[in-house]
Amino acid sequence: DRIGALMKKNTTGYKMSEQDIVATIKYLQATEDKDATREDAIEFLEQHKSMAHIAAHKIVEQEKK
Repeated sequence: DRIGALMKKNTTGYKMSEQDIVATIKYLQATEDKDATREDAIEFLEQHKSMAHIAAHKIVEQEKK
């Protein structure tokens, strides 16, 4: 399926995870679009592959505080 394919490793070495998608939805809803969807998050991650993993981890760290 599409999501499974997107979660596979790409040429940047980044592997999109479910945690990254969830964190990105929260980020988008907080900063850009309160109605952001899972599809929006996947598109954002695809466009920002090199920074996506780092950003998702920072969001998770902030939520733990």
